[in-house]
Amino acid sequence: MNYNKGDLILAETLNGKNITCIVLSLFEGSEYLYCYCVDDGVYKLIYRRDIQCVLVSDFDPNFPDDKMFDLDYSFYAACYEAYNYYPTQVPFPDDDDEDED
Repeated sequence: MNYNKGDLILAETLNGKNITCIVLSLFEGSEYLYCYCVDDGVYKLIYRRDIQCVLVSDFDPNFPDDKMFDLDYSFYAACYEAYNYYPTQVPFPDDDDEDED
């Protein structure tokens, strides 16, 4: 069965419960899909063998909203200010410094 990003699928969990999920990513040659579970709001890997059916094709192809993962430059600037240690000179051992006994 072919699945596409944004499809609403019905999948079976390990305890036999059916859940609805939105397909977020497809991995070529793999046995699983990366999905968002609508029932409990959790991101999950769903094995292809556990998918019962596609409920709605092309349900929400733009999920998640791009703004959800959008980080502006202020995040990187804050990280730079908090963790800005970069060694400018690294002492390398010199062969002359070692004593040969």
